[in-house]
Amino acid sequence: MRLVCALGLLLLGFVAESANALDGWAVYADDGRVFRCAVDGKPKRLYKGSAEYACWSADGARIFFMKRDGSIWVMGADGDDPRKLRDGKWTEFCPIGAYRPDGGYVLYVEGKKIYRVAAADGARELIHSGSRSYKGEVAISRDGKRLVARTKTKLYRMRVGGKETRYAPRCSASISPNGKWLTRNPGDHRTTVLYTWDGEVHKKLKAPHRHDIDEQKFAVNSDDYIVYSFDERRAIGVMRVEDNHHIAIGDRQADYPDFFVGDLPARDR
Repeated sequence: MRLVCALGLLLLGFVAESANALDGWAVYADDGRVFRCAVDGKPKRLYKGSAEYACWSADGARIFFMKRDGSIWVMGADGDDPRKLRDGKWTEFCPIGAYRPDGGYVLYVEGKKIYRVAAADGARELIHSGSRSYKGEVAISRDGKRLVARTKTKLYRMRVGGKETRYAPRCSASISPNGKWLTRNPGDHRTTVLYTWDGEVHKKLKAPHRHDIDEQKFAVNSDDYIVYSFDERRAIGVMRVEDNHHIAIGDRQADYPDFFVGDLPARDR
């Protein structure tokens, strides 16, 4: 049975909703440790070391994380068998993300090149080579055809193996699993802007009243939710796109949290 988080479930939208309205799991790194927490659960520490970023695999069976030395690691969804996959390059904008077409890989960007790295043996395969040096916030659509990534100050969309196009300035590049929607933080930390793939503004979502949001990205396996760093309450926020409702989970603030909607594979519980 899931226990109530130390912080509790905070209802931050304009209409109250029950704790059971969203079933899912956050994973995040904080102070060198990796945590997992259900929406109505207690955070569980899975790894203690020098972790900087953590993300789900596309199927929720694994957790990938990166250390400050740039090395890429993997472990089971319950923290079992942590192991190094390969060396990489750390950046301040999270250069790893779920490889949505296949849970057996993690997406990784290093400069002008975007790779998928195998959980089995750490082998990396080049999937896109561009003309710009990317810093992170890399994400891919479920069909493996569309990518987004961030340079220091600009957000780009690209078809795998094709042309790159800037769709917005500032930060928080991500793409929905269906490949239709792109995210942007305009810099005020009070708004999330959704763009169409063609670069047109689709919708603007507001932050909880008097609070900041940052590092927004779509949930690994859902077009309906966006996860973000909830700055002022030391929590992780999950935003429902349809009606701009917000839920805070966990009791820690973390850079680039990740969220998996629904339950995890039973073998990894």
